[in-house]
Amino acid sequence: VSGTWQASTDVASNPSYTSTQRPAVVAPTSGPALVAVFIQQGTSQLVSASRTSGTWGAPANITNALTNVPVALTPLAGADVVLAFQGADGKLYTATYSGGAWSSSAAPFSPNVSVATTPALATGIGTAAAEMAYVDTTGALFHTRLTGSTWSAPTAVASGTTGFSHVAIAAGP
Repeated sequence: VSGTWQASTDVASNPSYTSTQRPAVVAPTSGPALVAVFIQQGTSQLVSASRTSGTWGAPANITNALTNVPVALTPLAGADVVLAFQGADGKLYTATYSGGAWSSSAAPFSPNVSVATTPALATGIGTAAAEMAYVDTTGALFHTRLTGSTWSAPTAVASGTTGFSHVAIAAGP
């Protein structure tokens, strides 16, 4: 605040502190100032907390959200946030934070896909709410868009012969 760091505050008593399980934090365009997602220490359960008016709310489990790797978050319109992650089973999952609560995590399309690593999210371009890129287990790179509450069919951006192991994406101007 005003160029000075405030004293640290414990958001939760049991987040995972390993470098491979770093938390994700995003600032929605309205509503809570911050939304954080982290892996509960000693488990693979994803937990979230939000900060409003300088105070962190109580952490809450995200239903059906289990992983052992970092997650991706991006703001949507208003106070909403979308989460994407590689599940503990190696498959791709998403969930949406809306009205102060998370939807149960689910596959973004059917059939669900196995992913090699953490997907990447960005705010949507044009009429899309969000953009997502991911690498499947063959090393192929894919892109999908969230419009309304539906993810588009994945489009291959690069074949598995490229051997991608990580991905990043950014929103347009």
